[in-house]
This record gives sequence, structure tokens and C-alpha cells, in this order.
Amino acid sequence: MPPARFAILAFALALPSCTTAPKEPVPIEVLRDIPYAVQGGRSLALDLYRPREPQAGTLPAVIWIHGGGWRSGSKSEARNVEALAGRGFVGVSLDHRLSAEAPFPAAVDDVKAAVRWLRTHAAEYGVNPDRIGIWGASSGGHLALMAACGGETQGGASSRVQAACAWFPPIDLSNDDLSYIREMVQQFLGDSVRSSKALSASPFMHASADDPPVLLFHGEDDLVVPPSHSRLMVDALRKAGGEAKLVLVKHATHGFDPIDGEPDPSKEEILEESIEFFEDKLK
Repeated sequence: MPPARFAILAFALALPSCTTAPKEPVPIEVLRDIPYAVQGGRSLALDLYRPREPQAGTLPAVIWIHGGGWRSGSKSEARNVEALAGRGFVGVSLDHRLSAEAPFPAAVDDVKAAVRWLRTHAAEYGVNPDRIGIWGASSGGHLALMAACGGETQGGASSRVQAACAWFPPIDLSNDDLSYIREMVQQFLGDSVRSSKALSASPFMHASADDPPVLLFHGEDDLVVPPSHSRLMVDALRKAGGEAKLVLVKHATHGFDPIDGEPDPSKEEILEESIEFFEDKLK
């Protein structure tokens, strides 16, 4: 593996909490452009964030997946990963194949490959291989749930995770209420939303009692991906015997952008509650 470019970040992130004040973040370091898989003939890379100072024992890890309608975005969108590392996690932000390059299931396969890579290299990076979570927003939330609800073993390593968080994710790709992003959905599928592929690519179809605890946040006024999608996911997980919670954000559209007032909970409170969820489930 070529040496990763190394950078040091010392930052202070002050986040208001919905209940108690968050812990003071620690300085972090970043290992950039680490190859984690070769898919479709090219190398895919991730950035790894962790506390700068040596820690006692291994740390839980969380993989972050960016949004962008499956066709744009990159691992550089890593504010949430920085926050995780400042709170004592190993955070990972990855690039996956975008829909113009390769349709479903390519991106899902890439995310699962990243989980397996992290588990295989856990000792090298100070990660507890039994404490791995996954997190994403919008299309990244969809991919996070597809990976969380479909853990499997390849090459002796499992892609199963122990906790999952998703912000405003599309859940049923066959649903007509995704009209604002239908073209993106069809490009991601490489097929029509009426095809069987649409249901195969829908997280609620894969819910089972073996799935990890799941936390979802969704804006009540989201017209791009209506909140009924997250409700569907929670219902499917609970009916299957899984653990799931949905927080509906008042006065919020897609991306938790404000409408008719300030989002409640606020973006800062949503971030804090998401990190606290991983602290509860992985630490």
C-alpha cells in the first residue's frame, strides 16, 4: 500500500447539546488517501481520522458516507468525521463509485468493502473490530442502511456493523414520492424505478432481527425525500425484531434546512445526539 499522506488537525468544536454539554474535543490527526479496495479496475480510497495522542486500548470506529444523490460528493465532506475523532472515535470518510461510473450494487459493494478493510486492518489503526458503526446523509444514509442491513463475510472478514445512523435517507426507491430525484434514482439503479432492482436497492426490504440498532433523523417538511421513508424503515426494523428510533425535525426540509422557523432540534443538536448514539452503542 502506498504511504498515506499525513496531516495533523488540532481543532476545537463547540457544539450545543440538547441535554448536557458535549465533552471537550481532543486534537486529531488525519491519514489521507488510504486505498481500501480495487473495484471496477480502479483503486478506491478513504481518509482516516483519529485522536492525535495515543489512546489506552483500541477505539470504536464509525464510517461516514457522503450524500450527493449517488452521483456526486466526496470523502472531503468530513465535518462529522472530525467531530467523531474529537470525541475518541476512529472516523472514516470514503469515496465510493458514483452512479455515472457504475450502477447498483456498486456503491453498496464499495461501502461493505470499506467495512471489511477496516476490520481487517483494525490492529494497524487502533480500531476495535467488534465496535464499528456506519453513518450517512441522504443517499449516503441510504448506502449506510443498505450496508447495515446486509452484513456478509468475504475473504474471512465481515461487513457487519454494530450501529447505524442515517439522516433523511431514501428508503423505498420504487416510490413515486421521490419525483424530485427520480432521475438520480434511475441513474443509480441503472434501470427504471418500476424494475425489480428498485426494491432490491431499498433498505426496508432487507430489515431483519440481526440488524444493528438504527437511529434516523428526518425533516418533517422534506419534499425531496418525504419523512414517510424513515417511518417505513423504522416500522420494517421493528416488525423484524430490530431496534430503531426516528427523530422528526420540526421546521426542516431536506438537509435540515429551515422552513417557517428554526429546525427543532437544531443541526448542532442533531449532530450531538448522533454522536451520543454511537457513544452509547459502541463504547
